[in-house]
Amino acid sequence: MNILDKLSEANPGQSLVDLAVSTLRNPVEIKQFYCEYVELLRNSRSGFVGEHERANPEVATKRRIEYLLLYYPKEYATPWVESLPGIIEYKGTGNK
Repeated sequence: MNILDKLSEANPGQSLVDLAVSTLRNPVEIKQFYCEYVELLRNSRSGFVGEHERANPEVATKRRIEYLLLYYPKEYATPWVESLPGIIEYKGTGNK
């Protein structure tokens, strides 16, 4: 079972990126999630995935993660920033 399946099975109906950011701390799992989610966007034909996301799934995924990390404490953000090159650690509401 891939990591996307595990996340959605444990919390049906919730955003996969939200779930991943709130639960994953292991660098291997973070990288696996990122790769699987990028592929999901790239191959999606759902009306919920925009053309920009399909055309640039890496950028779309990183920007979504960065946005969410604004609301989490530093201990949540650090593993993501260290695991995924190009993730910018902004000083947001929770990340001080």
